[in-house]
Amino acid sequence: MKRSLLSVALSAALVQGAFAQSNPGPGGQPPVATEGSIPVTYVGSNARVSLGVNDDLDVLGELLFVFGEDGDSAWLTEAWLGQGGAGGLKLDYHWLWGGMSVEDSMARPEQVKVAKAFLAVDQNPFKDRKVSLGFGMEREHSFWDLYLSRAITDERLIGTDTLIDEVLLSGMEGDRPFEQLETTTTITRTFVKPYDWGVGLRGGRWFEQPLIRFRAGLDYEKGDFEADQTTFSLGIDKQFRNSPHSLSLEFETYRKSGLFEIDRSDSRAWLLWRYDFGSGSNFRATNPTRDVEVSREVPGDPAPPIVVRNEVEFSDDTYFGFDSSAVQSDAQSELDAVLAAITGGKRVSRVTLTGHTCDIGPESYNQGLSERRAGAVRDYLVSQGVPVGEIDVTGRGELEPKYPNDGEENRRKNRRVDIGFLTVEEHSEPAPPTTRTITEWVKEPVAAPPAWIQRALRNPAKHKRTVDVYRFQTVETSTTLGERQYLNRAPVAVDDAISQHACELISIPVLANDSDPDGDALSIVAIGATQNGGSVTDNGDGTLGYQPPQDGAVCAGAGDSFTYTVADPSGAESTATVSVGFENVAPVAVDDSATTDYQMPAFIDALANDSDADGDTLTIVGTTDGAHGYVEIGEDGRLHYVPESGFSGVDHFTYTISDGRETATANVTVTVGAPVDPDNNPPVALADVATTMTGVPVNIDVLANDSDADGDAISLVGTTIPTHGSVSIQGDQLVYTPEAGFNGIDTFSYTISDGQDTATAMVSVTVSADGDPDNHPPIARNDIYNYRPNQAVTMNVLHNDEDPDHDELIIIDVQGSEHGTVTIIDGGTRLHWVPDPDYNRLEYLVYTISDGRGGTASAVVTLYDP
Repeated sequence: MKRSLLSVALSAALVQGAFAQSNPGPGGQPPVATEGSIPVTYVGSNARVSLGVNDDLDVLGELLFVFGEDGDSAWLTEAWLGQGGAGGLKLDYHWLWGGMSVEDSMARPEQVKVAKAFLAVDQNPFKDRKVSLGFGMEREHSFWDLYLSRAITDERLIGTDTLIDEVLLSGMEGDRPFEQLETTTTITRTFVKPYDWGVGLRGGRWFEQPLIRFRAGLDYEKGDFEADQTTFSLGIDKQFRNSPHSLSLEFETYRKSGLFEIDRSDSRAWLLWRYDFGSGSNFRATNPTRDVEVSREVPGDPAPPIVVRNEVEFSDDTYFGFDSSAVQSDAQSELDAVLAAITGGKRVSRVTLTGHTCDIGPESYNQGLSERRAGAVRDYLVSQGVPVGEIDVTGRGELEPKYPNDGEENRRKNRRVDIGFLTVEEHSEPAPPTTRTITEWVKEPVAAPPAWIQRALRNPAKHKRTVDVYRFQTVETSTTLGERQYLNRAPVAVDDAISQHACELISIPVLANDSDPDGDALSIVAIGATQNGGSVTDNGDGTLGYQPPQDGAVCAGAGDSFTYTVADPSGAESTATVSVGFENVAPVAVDDSATTDYQMPAFIDALANDSDADGDTLTIVGTTDGAHGYVEIGEDGRLHYVPESGFSGVDHFTYTISDGRETATANVTVTVGAPVDPDNNPPVALADVATTMTGVPVNIDVLANDSDADGDAISLVGTTIPTHGSVSIQGDQLVYTPEAGFNGIDTFSYTISDGQDTATAMVSVTVSADGDPDNHPPIARNDIYNYRPNQAVTMNVLHNDEDPDHDELIIIDVQGSEHGTVTIIDGGTRLHWVPDPDYNRLEYLVYTISDGRGGTASAVVTLYDP
């Protein structure tokens, strides 16, 4: 500590001795400087050490060495070391820009710029490294540094997460079921990597009076996986005057982005104490000087003044009017001033009067005019007391113009009389000065480059030393299967049907058609109650004995049924039904025929002429398609025949009926009429939807979305009867009236005609019980989707629906799937339709949406196999 204080004291003494500007010291010695007499500035030193902490109180240190400094260039090397092995190395080269030499910097200091180039390698505590290459420029009060950076290390693994998921699978191998454990292992590895590249800018200003260097910076770094980072920094260095000590404060704040980032922003700071080596060499005079002894002459004692006599020539002009020799009144006032000099007693010569004219008029005339003008002045002077004998008069005419005769202004000045005479003037002059020689010490400037150049050559360029990283992850998935565990297969019990004529005990071999996939022996373990009162016993030999009831109804044709259950040794069971009948008479199916118009379906009541002798109810259980059309069994029990497009003529198909026990088949012949107009295109009817409140009729403009390709007028020609209301044709609209108290969805169809052909479409009406009086109901729009046989379809039917109040819509109901299964999924936002096996015809669905405030609407979905 004492050594440090002594160094400071010695430095102060040296500064005082080198830069003093006081009076000469005693005995002819150089003057002794007083404190602060020489302005000094900070220029740095050739070696500096720094020690400090960051905002986490981790210790870090720096070293700076300057070598090869020769006034116009310098090499610098820096090293820094932080907690956990963080650190870096940097090499700088600084030089005077533009090829300037030291002499140039002294001759043209205002043009000096110090250029800086540097190469740095930095690493963080985890050995992630980057390299930075930069260039900068410094002036007397400002500086900037621009640099590029690039990562030089690869990614680093920081974490591994393993997820194991086990699923028990079931399957079939041939016809044998089995279970198998599937294990899925997912390994997620998390890496960090220095940003692949970056660009940064530092800039700032040096404030001379407070010895403060302020800087700000902006960095942008970029990596893979959309990762980047923007860093803003501020720094301030405070140098203590005439001291090797200084402080440096640095602050950074950054914001990250990327697909895998977690901590997206943070701040950090560093505080460093710095010490410059060199015993005060870090400060120097702003303008260096040296003390020199000089001799100079100073004025002696003053002498008395000397009286001097001078002769002075006096001259004046008097002007005249054009072609006039009369002395004008203004000229008389000028002559009066001249009279004072003529008669004042100092005149020592005769008075000369010389007359002149301009160049207008003959030369001989002008000569006489000039003489008359001189005579007129003479007469005036004589009249004022000047002796005529002391006046000489002459005329020069136009020969001696005083001004060029190039205009009236100059010609007026040439119409004059010159007055001349000598006077004597006396005045006192100071005596010649005397001098004496004195000797003194003075400050003489020393030629040197500006001090700030040395500071700039020693001041390293700045860059972002922290090595930041971005995160990314990789996912590796592997799946393994365990051994198959084969399962017991349940037996297969097959329904049995038996009939006989006699109404008596029947022995039924139920196990004869039952089987077990694994070949296990089967046994009857349970017998269900009969449907119509018969009794069943187990004979113990694989047969069951059935005894009909005594009332005779079963034997009269009602028949009876019951279930039984078989099991294998493992306890797997299967149940089948036994049907018992007595003397049934098969139904009779009679051929039918029908006619229809061109491109129109035919609705055929095929059961109308069929019969059953037992009075059993008959149903149609199957059809074939025609050669030129397809057939469906309608919900109304009729056959729906649709001819193929463009067909006219006779087509045939068969249908099968059943009385519940036996079947019969008949033929149907359909005659499709020829086109009424070969050039006519039938109209197109599209499905419609409407909404109303309970008990409120609604008008439905069904023709609004229908059309005719030929432009024919289309009209309503018929409707079907809705289930829960009534409908009537009124002009070009339908009026639907819901039945009292009904709310829900009702449907019916209507038929249009263009005068030759017809078309039919469906109408769906949503009847709401109540609702918000300020609510506007939603709008549901029809949808069309295609499908493939045996493939399910998921439909986002809400995509074209809307609500005027922007309420969220959900599907609350769906109806009409005759050839498949439809469900509402995803919280009421989509429909899922599964067609019946191998079905490939048209299907219509009607769905209803709600806005959650009582408003509903319906629309039709049409599905077709392209």
